[in-house]
Amino acid sequence: MKVSIRPDLKQEITNKIIAHIEQNLTANESLWSSAEMAMPYNFQTKANYRGINVPLLWMEAQTRGFEHGAWLGYGQAIKLGGHVRKGERGTPIIRFIQMTEKDEKGAVETTEDGETGRTISCMVTHTVFNVAQIEDISFELPSVEQAQEFAPIEIAEQLLAASKASIQWAGTEAYYSPIQDYINMPSRKRFSCAENAYLVALHELTHWTAHESRLNRALSLRSRFKNADYAMEEMIAELGSAFLKSSIGLNGKMENHASYIKSWLTVLKNDKTAIFAAASKAQQAHDYIMKLATPSAQEALI
Repeated sequence: MKVSIRPDLKQEITNKIIAHIEQNLTANESLWSSAEMAMPYNFQTKANYRGINVPLLWMEAQTRGFEHGAWLGYGQAIKLGGHVRKGERGTPIIRFIQMTEKDEKGAVETTEDGETGRTISCMVTHTVFNVAQIEDISFELPSVEQAQEFAPIEIAEQLLAASKASIQWAGTEAYYSPIQDYINMPSRKRFSCAENAYLVALHELTHWTAHESRLNRALSLRSRFKNADYAMEEMIAELGSAFLKSSIGLNGKMENHASYIKSWLTVLKNDKTAIFAAASKAQQAHDYIMKLATPSAQEALI
């Protein structure tokens, strides 16, 4: 097993945790559940990780959308007949090893009685991979889906189906990929209620209308929260989903992340015409989606 020792590792880990806490303090509660906070464990040994490794692996699972708390080292995966998927990035965790103190020349220090010098505890890192990053091993893992049943809402289902948008319900993240032109939604059972699931889907469907083959709206999704274009698009998506929500009579809690709102405020303070432009584009998106709706959905308009 290859290990590495990095300078001031404690500070590096501390900074990472601080950054994670600060980032998540700015966000409201998600409309869907993230990876369960079960104790992370080694899939081969079945032993739970301990100490600082627990929050480190929790943070990684939450950030990257891993659904299970089982992990393996690179060599362990090979021993079990599998392999880490090409291109996957591992997660550094911490181990403490015992080392005997040496003098400046590299020799082990001894006392006048001929005993070796004192033993010190040294912190080192090695890399593990979540089971989602490993292939050719059969993982019998418990389901992390929530127990409540998802009760589909017909009018919302009709609207999504009529758009013919490619929508995948899997994992823990909601986003529209303009390059691949598809919408990813968290699995349905992760939502506290069906209304919330559809509200998020309508937000992403409004993003979907921006594609060059539809309304050809500029998307700058790679620079999240760092420029006015992204903030503007998020305002359009929030307003568009609100318009659609009202049109088909959906209830529920709108997605309303504080990090989005902060970016909107910057735009609105710098440009008094921004909200008018966003509302106009949102109306265009609403109209585009509704024109694709089935006759029954049109009849249900409020």
